[in-house]
Amino acid sequence: MLKHVLMWKVKAECNGKKKPELIDELAAKLESLIEISEVVSLKVGKNVSDRKNAFDIVFFSEFKSNDDLQSYRDNPYHLEVADYINSVTEMGFVVDYYSD
Repeated sequence: MLKHVLMWKVKAECNGKKKPELIDELAAKLESLIEISEVVSLKVGKNVSDRKNAFDIVFFSEFKSNDDLQSYRDNPYHLEVADYINSVTEMGFVVDYYSD
């Protein structure tokens, strides 16, 4: 399986909404990506740490192949969610790796 892991720091405020509301909206949008057929599984986690360097939200997803991941990336709904992510986050990281 190909694991696709991302994490983001959410802006303090965006479009008149504060960080907690933005995190909740982002989590819901990320969870809805399960509807894309190439996604084998996904999990979303909201940070509970009070560490200053902690990220706010993490996204774990699995794909059968790199081709499936690329199809997912090109999916119009994923692109819509990605645009939203880019609008409400200030920093993000990604790791893709294979695992049994």
